[in-house]
Amino acid sequence: MFLRIFPAFALTLISLLSVPAAQAFPELVRHGYSNCVTCHINPGGSGVLNTYGRALSLEALTSAGSEQESEFAWGAVKTPEWLSATLMARSLSFIRDTRTTIDGRTLLMQLDGEVAASSEKFTASVTGGFQDTRTGAAPFALRRGYITYRPTDELSLRTGKFMHVFGLMPADHRIATRSPLGWDQGNETLNIEGAWIGESMNIFATGLFGRPDREDLERGGSLSASVFLNNRYKVGLNAYSGVRPSDDSSRLVLGTHAALGFTPQFFWLGELDLQNRDESWGTYQYQKLDYEPWKGFHFYLMQDLQKSDWSNGETQILSWGPGLQWFPRPHVEGQLYVNWLHYPETLSSLDTTTVYLMLNFYL
Repeated sequence: MFLRIFPAFALTLISLLSVPAAQAFPELVRHGYSNCVTCHINPGGSGVLNTYGRALSLEALTSAGSEQESEFAWGAVKTPEWLSATLMARSLSFIRDTRTTIDGRTLLMQLDGEVAASSEKFTASVTGGFQDTRTGAAPFALRRGYITYRPTDELSLRTGKFMHVFGLMPADHRIATRSPLGWDQGNETLNIEGAWIGESMNIFATGLFGRPDREDLERGGSLSASVFLNNRYKVGLNAYSGVRPSDDSSRLVLGTHAALGFTPQFFWLGELDLQNRDESWGTYQYQKLDYEPWKGFHFYLMQDLQKSDWSNGETQILSWGPGLQWFPRPHVEGQLYVNWLHYPETLSSLDTTTVYLMLNFYL
């Protein structure tokens, strides 16, 4: 099979190298960094980096680079201390082999800009970007917009449009604990959030109020709590309850998550969520085992499982495979991932092998 898809994949790789997104890295707990807000303006992680986050991207993530290279626009544009800005771009290319066909596609998954203005206690952030118009959507969307008030170093209050904090929240939206649960880019809601962000514990409590333009997005509440152990281990519990206005259906999601930094080079991420919707329970599970033999270069194994209805075996989908991840310089990241998707025996004709190439870039 690999011999069949390799030539097409090689051409795709060459064509995408010039198309390089800032994201969240829960695995930085292996270096003793347990709080997303250490590096990001967003208390929940992802998006525009603060000054320390840019410096850490050079020191902890990338294979090479200079101090100036890690700055906004490589240091060519100087912004005032109160202003943070970034441009985020993410491309995805894949070659997919089913039992009957081989196909492939290249997508520009993200092209967003974010600007944040901060004072001693307040931060205002706005993120906007382009989106696919083939679904009938407008070409530009206001992804997120919120105001944060931090009266103390530990206490954070936030209101606006953003994604609530739940579990690990890695950048990869394909995994079972993100998109299948409805927590993907584009599904941000209007929220009020209170958070305690301490050195040994995080607690995020969020009230979700849906969106006037999306009756399919739920209203409800979310709670996510994490504790940090021995400077390199993070474990937590999650709970979510929501009602969808479009059909008054409700659901409950309960889960646990962990980021375990066994050594600075070897770590494991895992999350298990149980969902009850319309009196049916389902399972959504994700895990990733990663080893970094050279600074900025990773080998990993990733696996996830979703089964939306325990009583129906045909709802189960198992996904797993190996991958490579490389951070060659500040602002750039690439991933190569081989994924095997397995359906129940009754649907085994849908089994699929896919090779993914993801390239991320941020200013």
